[in-house]
Amino acid sequence: MSAKLCGRRRRSGLSLMELVISLFICSLASVALVVLFKSTTNAQNEVLYPNTANSTARQAMDIFTDRLRGATAITVADASDITYTDSSGNTDKYWISNSNLVMSTNGSPSAGTVVAYGVTSLSLTYWWWNGSAWTSTGTPTLGKIGAVDVTLNTVASGYAATLVSSVRIRDNTD
Repeated sequence: MSAKLCGRRRRSGLSLMELVISLFICSLASVALVVLFKSTTNAQNEVLYPNTANSTARQAMDIFTDRLRGATAITVADASDITYTDSSGNTDKYWISNSNLVMSTNGSPSAGTVVAYGVTSLSLTYWWWNGSAWTSTGTPTLGKIGAVDVTLNTVASGYAATLVSSVRIRDNTD
C-alpha cells in the first residue's frame, strides 16, 4: 500500500551506484589485507633470516671447535684450512669448498663431507707458548701450536654472520 502512496513501485536489489560503492569498499579492504600480509611477511623475514645466518655460523663453529679441541697434533696449519690428528689417531682436515665448510677423515671422502652450508670464509690464527707468553704467527711451527683463533663467516638468505672463537688444544704436550 505504501508503494501506491509514492506513485511508483519499489524494486528489489541494488542500484548501479550502490553496487559501485560496495565494490570500491571491498577493493579497499582487500588491498589493506594484502598490504598487511606483505608487511607481516617482511617483518618475519627480517627476524628469521639473520637468525638463520647466526644459527648456521654457530652450528659450523661448534662442530669445528669441538673436534679441534681434541686434536693431539696439528699436521697442516694454513690461514684457511687445517689438518690434525685426533685422540683416536684419525686425521681430520677442514677447509672451505664452494661456500661450504667441509671435512674429511683419513682422506675420505677426498672431496669432503659438508659440515655447514653457506660458509664464506674460515680464518685461522695459530698461537704457541714461548715460555713466558702466547705468541701468534702467520707461519706456525707445527708441534708447538697450543691454541687457534677461529673466525667464521656465513651467509644465509642474503644475511651475513661472523663468529669468532678461540680453541685451546687440550692434548698438546709442547
